[in-house]
Amino acid sequence: MVRWVEQVDAEELFLSAVPVGEIQAGIEFRREQGAAKVGELEA
Repeated sequence: MVRWVEQVDAEELFLSAVPVGEIQAGIEFRREQGAAKVGELEA
């Protein structure tokens, strides 16, 4: 996934607010499971 994002022009990438909120909710859920994983997800 990371490799694909790096290859696509930034002007072609779009993300709605709903997935962003879901990603943040997942990070908060993981926060309860360990700070190391959260740091990896937030990077």
